[in-house]
Amino acid sequence: MLAAGMTASAIPAHDTEIMTVGLAFVPVSVIGALVFIATDDKANEQPAPYITRRERRRAEAWELTKQAKEAARSADCTQVQAIDPRVKDLDLEFHGIVFMRDVAIQRCLRAPE
Repeated sequence: MLAAGMTASAIPAHDTEIMTVGLAFVPVSVIGALVFIATDDKANEQPAPYITRRERRRAEAWELTKQAKEAARSADCTQVQAIDPRVKDLDLEFHGIVFMRDVAIQRCLRAPE
């Protein structure tokens, strides 16, 4: 477009024809730029990571474990005892490695009811 404008000023006899053709591309360029701006983030967006059933269950077990830790530190052993089988059902490995290694949780689970 810049070249069309410079050519139009250099060749006075054809300036209106060249400028008309040059100006016809301005709306097309503006629309193209707006479409690019509107869709750029969507085009470069990464797909959501695939989460397996095991990962979902482990995340849920972790959330329950955090709740149990808070309850144990508040001496709410009834709550800890209610959460214990839920974590075990969700992820037995996580239950043994994480849940049962927390000292406050262990104290609640050993406490007489």
